[in-house]
Amino acid sequence: MYYDSNITKAIPKTEWIEHAADKNYWDTETRRLGGEQQHFSAMIKNKWDNNPTQIESEKLRLTQECIDWLKKYVSYGRNTLERRDGEEVQEGVEEGETLLNGDGTFQITSRLTVKPEDWRILTYTCTVQHKSLEKDIVK
Repeated sequence: MYYDSNITKAIPKTEWIEHAADKNYWDTETRRLGGEQQHFSAMIKNKWDNNPTQIESEKLRLTQECIDWLKKYVSYGRNTLERRDGEEVQEGVEEGETLLNGDGTFQITSRLTVKPEDWRILTYTCTVQHKSLEKDIVK
């Protein structure tokens, strides 16, 4: 048996044990293990509340170190290309930092500075490539 904390219920690991014990047994185990979960949660909360150094360390890890690693890994699979009349443009391209959105997605900006006279006579496109995309996005 194990205790599923998501549904707060004792769960039998095999079908035969589920039928070998009556409903009262499973209800009793659910209450007992639920109490242990609450006790364990209180112990962890108390431990964290009394250790501000650990809290700051974890906050730093989550808000900086993890984000930096995530940006690094996202960049491995992403490539944004600006093109002028079909040819890749490197000059005048300013790429912003990768930002985490509140919903778990990311955004990055890329800015190309273009002279007004070039804008009128040349065709510019932006191509986004990422391993999660079936096809490149071209705008």
